[in-house]
Amino acid sequence: MHWVRTLQEQHHIAAAGARYGTFQCSTGSSDLTIDGLKLVVRDGFPSATLAGVLLTHGKWYYEFTVLNPGVAQIGWADLDFVGSNREGLGVGDDKHSWGYDGARAPGSGLWYNGRNTFGQQWSAGTVIGCAVDVDFRVMRFSHNGSFDAPMGVPGPGLNFEFTAGLIPGFTLNPSSVLANFGATPFKYKAPPGHLPVWSWVESHRPAALRSEAMEDATDDDSVLPETPTLHQTISQFGPLPPGAREKVSMRASSGFEVAVIEASTGDKPVKLKATARYPTFVGDVELTGGRYFFEVAIVKTPGSPNKHQRQTSNAPVALGFADKMHFGDYANKQGAGDDAHSWALLFNPFVDGATLAKGMSSNEGAGYDPMVQ
Repeated sequence: MHWVRTLQEQHHIAAAGARYGTFQCSTGSSDLTIDGLKLVVRDGFPSATLAGVLLTHGKWYYEFTVLNPGVAQIGWADLDFVGSNREGLGVGDDKHSWGYDGARAPGSGLWYNGRNTFGQQWSAGTVIGCAVDVDFRVMRFSHNGSFDAPMGVPGPGLNFEFTAGLIPGFTLNPSSVLANFGATPFKYKAPPGHLPVWSWVESHRPAALRSEAMEDATDDDSVLPETPTLHQTISQFGPLPPGAREKVSMRASSGFEVAVIEASTGDKPVKLKATARYPTFVGDVELTGGRYFFEVAIVKTPGSPNKHQRQTSNAPVALGFADKMHFGDYANKQGAGDDAHSWALLFNPFVDGATLAKGMSSNEGAGYDPMVQ
């Protein structure tokens, strides 16, 4: 639906703030040098994306020139892509990104959840074109303007799925490239009907980026609203009405790579685990009216004490509700209660007690999802 795409785009644009339309590092910032549209990596496996861009529909194109040839995985990523410099995970190493690698082509030329055979070797001065038709789920890559075999549409670039939308994504491992999103003329012609990514950037650019007051509020955690008083109540429930759902399935809305969901069996409840910070889980149900209740048992947090120890690590858990305009942001450690569209009880049961987190501004969402972070 058009309004859903618009909300997703607006949220992503707002989250980028002053970085909108520029490269931002998602992992390995110490190993990555960003000079405008030039990316230089001398060590590690860092990744970068174009901040604020979220292509939810249409046909788009950009190109990059190989300056210093080496291993690189460059193409597209969705909102659940993060990457890990430490673990050597970049664009194409998961189910949320697709990357072309001319250094290891054709045997490992296309990366999507692992290596795939595709493409041809690149060298210094090679221009690679990246084209995508978001509506019809088709990706294409060109080599010096040619989309003919062995370039063109790779197997994993056809009928693919993604979360929310696509973003230009770059991962390099000692090498350098210069990107062109269309602010200057392309070296080679885009496929018919494909627009420069830069035209999306310009058409969606905010009239004004955040004011100084908003920037200060965003950067200062102390300005969160005063914590309201929490009241404990006791509720009684009768039998479920005919046709009511007896179970609610859970899904990860952000941080897919570090989120583990153990499905319920019999009378056992669903178990949620996080192998690293900061995934968000949501109940796959929308509550549009009435009164509802759910409970969560905290089984374990990092450093949970035994009878001879006291918990010392700060590993909060956030539990509460969100409306359908909430999107978790694993990369920036944002989850339940960190925006204006979610309400969460934040607590470390062994250290902090409990406080209530709420986004900075009011909203009128059309429904609410139970969520756990």
